[in-house]
Amino acid sequence: MRSSSSNPSHGALPNLRSHDDTRYRVVQNSNRHQENFGDVKDYALDNSGSDDDDTESMGLGLGKRRLGARTATMTPVNYGSALVDHSYRMSIATFKTNVENIDGEFDMDHHFITFGQYLFSQFLIGPSALWLWLTGSVTLMIRDKLCRMGWIEPKVVDYPTLVGKLCLESALAIHYHGKKKDAGGNEIAGFFVTDFPGVLQDGSFKVFDLLSVDIDLKTKRMVGARLDDEELEADEAAILLFYYTISAMHVKLHAVSNWAINMEPDQMKMNPFVGRNSVITTIYNYFGFSTFPSFYPAFKAMGLMEKDWNSQSLIDTWVHGMQDNIVSHSAISELAPYSEFIDFTCKLRPFFMKEFSKVKKHYFPGCHGEAM
Repeated sequence: MRSSSSNPSHGALPNLRSHDDTRYRVVQNSNRHQENFGDVKDYALDNSGSDDDDTESMGLGLGKRRLGARTATMTPVNYGSALVDHSYRMSIATFKTNVENIDGEFDMDHHFITFGQYLFSQFLIGPSALWLWLTGSVTLMIRDKLCRMGWIEPKVVDYPTLVGKLCLESALAIHYHGKKKDAGGNEIAGFFVTDFPGVLQDGSFKVFDLLSVDIDLKTKRMVGARLDDEELEADEAAILLFYYTISAMHVKLHAVSNWAINMEPDQMKMNPFVGRNSVITTIYNYFGFSTFPSFYPAFKAMGLMEKDWNSQSLIDTWVHGMQDNIVSHSAISELAPYSEFIDFTCKLRPFFMKEFSKVKKHYFPGCHGEAM
């Protein structure tokens, strides 16, 4: 149970990967592909960058720390006049999560549930999830066959715009590295993912050194993308970004959700609705991480997946995504003028943390506002 000190999410959330560490990795990995990434030092942040000290001394050319910039911790701090509850002490159970943040790794599927909770999940959640998977897969299979027969055509896609939307209007925005001006004076935002996990044509897993995507902030369209020594077209970049979104990036959110749940017996009695939601979160983490790869043979039999796709490559991608942690992203606010998603989230976050601190003790003891 989470009350046990041996539970991976018993304490506070692990620290984020710091700005300095991320930028250092970008520069180091780009040095292996100088021909493609010789301009990496042209990207800069607006008056900020480091969690720690001046990054100029590291030769990164990324500016100095901005006053009030968030650090690499995921522990909430003071917002305006309201001090967010920092104690993380259970009022109706014995465990506390006020342990200092550490540099650790995330884990997606590790919580204990009772046999009764498992039966509840299998009979009342499992069939619905299975039905959605089955009907969605059959629909996709039919559409695929109709498309191959020429009866229907895929919708026309503007891939440069799609890539821009993936970078600016989703969680991929945390990989924002800085801006530069092109020859025409246009502002170009650079998104860099170090140690990028991918799957090769033969189904094997590979970690690439660096993926970068350039977005024109005025048009919100992709103007360039690179993967190690390769220049990418917009449709290729879209495929890579989407795979990353639903694999290595997606599991980070599921891993963090382990700090947003409480299934202690006292919690289940006092707030059964919140407790039941915790059970559902836990079982979906189990369904996603531990059981989804078992669907591969069915996908292949339905013609939805190539025969040489290896389920272990997907698992390796998930594990890599969690071990790679979440990058510190205080500079993301620089993109707010260009992104509805970021603008909304940055404005909402302090209010949410303030309100959450007021109800946490009664409704969400032991839960972490950042995980919510």
